[in-house]
Amino acid sequence: MESTKKLVSEFLDHLHSRADESFKGRLHQAFIAWYVEAEFGDVKWDFTDDVNDSGIDAVIWNSEDNPPVTIIQSKFTENFGKGRLGKHAYAEFKSVISIPGSIPFSGFCFLLSNS
Repeated sequence: MESTKKLVSEFLDHLHSRADESFKGRLHQAFIAWYVEAEFGDVKWDFTDDVNDSGIDAVIWNSEDNPPVTIIQSKFTENFGKGRLGKHAYAEFKSVISIPGSIPFSGFCFLLSNS
């Protein structure tokens, strides 16, 4: 348990440094950037995190994937493991990906489990 706390603390310190250096202190954007780099490597991507973005935080383009676009929505908290997101947390985002005639949506990928 102590090693987990230390790992979380070091990760948060890293994100805080990254947020201050590159994202005007926006911790959630530093987290998204870390995740995109860790999961996808060096790919073309952009933040879309703004008002009226329907919950979409980033879009990744990779012509080698099918489909070639990955949409990212994140929920970030510094309180790892201290609560769960309610069902409403992804409602706005689900409405974006459930567009009639689009590829059927099959589920969400959760980065960190709060269980």
